[in-house]
Amino acid sequence: MPELLRMKGRVLLALPEPDVEKAEACLVRSLDLGRRKGAKAWELRAAVDLAKRLAVQDRQVEAKRLLRSALRGFAEGSEIAGASRLLETL
Repeated sequence: MPELLRMKGRVLLALPEPDVEKAEACLVRSLDLGRRKGAKAWELRAAVDLAKRLAVQDRQVEAKRLLRSALRGFAEGSEIAGASRLLETL
């Protein structure tokens, strides 16, 4: 379910007339479900997508906090590469 919600959020943002509110709600729900299930990879994917959305809204501080939280528990690997690069650019 977390991955389906994340993808739904991405689709809603990619529409010619994006539904930003619904998209963000999907991403937040995806993040929450990933956390509750202890599924760090799902949590991180949702956090990356949500952080990108926050950055577009000039909410870099929130985006950084979100990414740092999601990155806790990861040592290394492909899952963290994109998130780490995004964190550096914020």
